[in-house]
Amino acid sequence: MTEALHLRKPILSEPVQGQFEQLLNAYYLQKLGYGMHKDVLQQQDIALFLNRLDLYRQRLNTYPRSDLQPLLRQLKTFIMKKT
Repeated sequence: MTEALHLRKPILSEPVQGQFEQLLNAYYLQKLGYGMHKDVLQQQDIALFLNRLDLYRQRLNTYPRSDLQPLLRQLKTFIMKKT
């Protein structure tokens, strides 16, 4: 889910029931407008999701993406010191 958000891809989520983290993520995914979730996915849900893709993409444009370059530079420096 994190990678899809970073790449600004809408998500259709059917969380595993009883898995709190998946249920919570699916709830917020829909609440923030980045996609939709259904506890039990049906054919009409897929059609609805596809019809709303433009709306989800528009909302995903507001998703804050982080620049990982500073972290990657530090990691590379650390690895080079260890070798």
